[in-house]
Amino acid sequence: MKEAEAEKIRAEERTKAALLEKENEFKQKMMEMEKRLNDQEKMRMLAEFEKQQKEAAEKANQALLELEKKQQEMQRAEQERTAKEQESKMLDEKLVKVLPLVKEANTIAKELNKPYVLTTKLAVHVTHQKKRRTEVLIAVQYESNHVYDWHPDVLENRVFIMRDLYEKYNEYPTANDKAMFIENLPQDQDPYWDPVQSERLIGKAQLYLNS
Repeated sequence: MKEAEAEKIRAEERTKAALLEKENEFKQKMMEMEKRLNDQEKMRMLAEFEKQQKEAAEKANQALLELEKKQQEMQRAEQERTAKEQESKMLDEKLVKVLPLVKEANTIAKELNKPYVLTTKLAVHVTHQKKRRTEVLIAVQYESNHVYDWHPDVLENRVFIMRDLYEKYNEYPTANDKAMFIENLPQDQDPYWDPVQSERLIGKAQLYLNS
C-alpha cells in the first residue's frame, strides 16, 4: 500500500516535472518568437526610416535645385536689366553728343544751299551671343532720298571739314562767287558726299544646311 502511494507520488512528481519542462520549452519558444518578431519589427522600422530619410533627401535636393534655378533666373534678369540700363545710358550720352552736331551739319548745309538733311536714328542688331544691341546712326538724305548712314565718329570728323568749308565759303564776297565755289567743289572735298549705298543691310540670319 505504501509502495503504491509512493509510486503514485513519484508519478505525480514526474508528471509535474514533465509539465514544467513543457511549460519552460513553451516559454522559451514564445520568447524566441517574440524576439524574432521584435527583430522583424525593428528591421521594418529601420527600412521605413531609411526610406523616409531618402525621400527627405530627394525633396531637399529638389528644393535646392529649384532655389538655385530661381537664383540663376533672378541673376540673369538682373544682369539683363543692368545691361539695358547701361545701354540706355550710353545711347543718351551719344545722343547728347550727336544731336548738336546733326543740327550744326544741317545748318551749314542750308547755308551752303546743299540739299542734304541729316537725322538721327536707332539701329538694332543681333550680336554673336544672340543679344540685341542698339546703336545710334545718322541717316543722310539727299533731296529727300536716303542715301547712306554715318556712324557718330564719321559725323564728328565731317563736321570739322564742314566748318572749314563754311569758312572758305564765307571768304567769297558775292553770292555768285559763293555759288560757283560750291558748284566747282570736288566730290572728294565735299564733307557731305559719300558713295551711295546701293545695298543696305536690313537683317542677319543663320542658315543650317543638311549634309
